[in-house]
Amino acid sequence: MERVTFSNRGKQVVGNLFTPADANAGTAGPAIVVTHPFGAVKEQVSTLYAQLLTEQGFITLVLDAAYQGESGGEPHFTESPASRVEDIRCAVDFLTTRREVDPERIGALGICAGGGYTLNAAQTEHRIKAVAGVSSFDIGSARRSGIGGTVSPERRREILHEVGQQRTLEAEGGPIRYYSLVRDDPTFDVTHPETLPALYRDGYLCYTQIAPNERAMTEFVFTTYAEQMAFFPFADMQAIAPRPLLLIVGSEADTLCFSQDAYDRAAEPRELMIIDGASHIDLYHKHDCVPTVATKLAAFYHQHLEGRRCRIAEVREPAPAGAPWGPGYRAPGIAGVAIGPAASAFSPGRVADVASPAMRWAGSPLTARIGGRFSRGPRCAAWRESRARRDRDQRSAPASGVVSPRRTRVSQRARPAGSRSVGALVNSR
Repeated sequence: MERVTFSNRGKQVVGNLFTPADANAGTAGPAIVVTHPFGAVKEQVSTLYAQLLTEQGFITLVLDAAYQGESGGEPHFTESPASRVEDIRCAVDFLTTRREVDPERIGALGICAGGGYTLNAAQTEHRIKAVAGVSSFDIGSARRSGIGGTVSPERRREILHEVGQQRTLEAEGGPIRYYSLVRDDPTFDVTHPETLPALYRDGYLCYTQIAPNERAMTEFVFTTYAEQMAFFPFADMQAIAPRPLLLIVGSEADTLCFSQDAYDRAAEPRELMIIDGASHIDLYHKHDCVPTVATKLAAFYHQHLEGRRCRIAEVREPAPAGAPWGPGYRAPGIAGVAIGPAASAFSPGRVADVASPAMRWAGSPLTARIGGRFSRGPRCAAWRESRARRDRDQRSAPASGVVSPRRTRVSQRARPAGSRSVGALVNSR
């Protein structure tokens, strides 16, 4: 791993560059920019997926967003969609300067809000040749309407009024106000966790117990709330085509509507993979979800950044007895990706020799869930709008010659006791 820095309009962005151990110094290979979720830092879930993809032969770059983590920019903990999208463009700039990177084979991956930012950047950043989102999050819709419609128009107007007052106060030299989406929202009662969306409950536990990091953003600059409301990340999803798009999301995610909306707006080639029984945060760390997602991502990038077709076979073997991912952990249940004569990094029985602490929490169970099993909750406005738009398109489509869109559903539920199903997929395109 190499610590690197580059500039985003005068702000220093700090990242970690991972290079495959068997990389040929005389050749340039494919690279992937991995963008972290809202509130996270580069050492958490983005490093988890970056290292798994590096094990598959990709150069990967994770970065702390400007104003966050180790990166520069004041005030710290600013969450500006425009700056976050520019981070991705600047990361691509940086990769094009590296001799080991083929500038014609750069992909992008975003997780949660990083997925929304990545999809938005790819609409106009044509140097990104393949784009994927995991548990993608539309931060604009979430701030305007809430998750599951929890923000009323009246509450939205109140927030914007408060933002205006705070900007005036800060312009006069007053202190910066920081805001917590959970603690400071009057519609939530932290003493009654059932009032919180599942994303926030799971996310809190993930970032405080499973993968804590002292540099993570637990609150953000309040005045950027208006910038987030004004962001429409999926406005021109069709512009990504003809470059390929992959979206992966859990069936129980209360943010499923965002991936569905992005998918419905996009043009072919596109694919939406829904993992049965998985929540939004499950794709960050669960040992029966992360390998499935990583294997699918590896196949996607190998096909579109290297021109290879990848077949992922289902593997059913006894699951490890509670062993988390980490140095020396053998993963007998992970499917291998057939890439030429050599076995892949996900081949059964291969030792995952990864030193990063991020890898050690991929298998940790979420032992402190509040209130038992979480439900997905009501469909959000974005989902309803996208479903209505798709229905209209289908009614107006010709009766014949219509190709059905690609959707893949992966079941994590129906499997024999003591075993797990990983990547029951065949990429036949």
